[in-house]
Order: sequence, then C-alpha cells, then structure tokens
Amino acid sequence: MPTRSQDFTFIEAALEELETYLLSDVLYWPLHSSSRLPMLSIGGILLGMRRLHARSKSPEERTQMEDLERQLEAIHAKWRTAWQRKAKREYLARVNLWKNYLEDYSQAPDSQSDLYPQQVQWRVILQLLLQYPSISMEEIEFLRELDTIVKSSWLSGGFVWEPDVEAIFPEPEYWFLHGRLKS
Repeated sequence: MPTRSQDFTFIEAALEELETYLLSDVLYWPLHSSSRLPMLSIGGILLGMRRLHARSKSPEERTQMEDLERQLEAIHAKWRTAWQRKAKREYLARVNLWKNYLEDYSQAPDSQSDLYPQQVQWRVILQLLLQYPSISMEEIEFLRELDTIVKSSWLSGGFVWEPDVEAIFPEPEYWFLHGRLKS
C-alpha cells in the first residue's frame, strides 16, 4: 500500500491533470509528472484521498489535506457530468476485475486466497464509486451477487490492510476488508 507521501504526490499530480482527464475518452490516465505514479482514475483519486485523510495527523498535514479536498471539490463541481460518466465507466471496468479475481479464486482457492489483500482494492474502489447516481440498480445488484460469492468463503477477522487506515474503512460498510477468503 502506498505511503502518505506517495498518496500526497499522486493526488497533487492528479489534480493538475484532472480536468484534461475528465474531458478525455481515456479511463486510466498516465500522469505526465512521473511514470512511477499510479494511473489516474476517479476511483484511484477517491481511494488515495481516503488513505491520505486517515494518515494526515499533524496540523500541517491536515491543512494540506483540506487544500487538496477543496481543489478536488471545485473540479468535481465544475465537471460533474464528465465525472459521473468516468465513474460509471470505471465502475464497470473494476467490477470485471473483481469478478475475474473471484473466478480465479473459485478455480484455485489455495493459490488465490493469499492475493486477497491486494485484489480487494477493486472491491473498495467499487464501494467508493457507489456514491454516484450514474451507477444503475442492475450494476449494484451484480456487485451484490459477487458479494454473495465472497461471503460463501468468508472468514471474519483482522483488517487486511495497514492498521493506520482501518478507522477510515469501518466494518459495516467495508466488511470485505475485515477478514479473508478461505484457502
């Protein structure tokens, strides 16, 4: 998982290119400032902002975080329709990534269960994207069907990511981060 510094660098770079990205046809946008940064997407920004929020402890870090939030909200407000369109496209792409992982898991639980902490990021991004009205009830229902598959092999237990972000992903809404798949 990226550090606070890496998330901050990513969000800062993403904000510089966000308007151009929103108006493009590209779903996963390579950031021009560094090839080492993740590709820009709505879900990637939302996830990075969540982690950054959890890890911003000092007054200076909180001020930096609030500034990034203001910039992000201004862009979102200005380009709301383009944002929603990208969110829907990403939702459809990420739900397929999550489905593919679960299919691989069903074929080989012993080798795939150890990959869960990395692969569950797709499910987290899907949860973050659910806040947008562009996601249809049919698409939400398909995700619920995938959740049923997960729950059939679920072992409740410890948080699967770093402890410093656990509070920002509470168990009722992010239950899939508070356990693991059977092997």
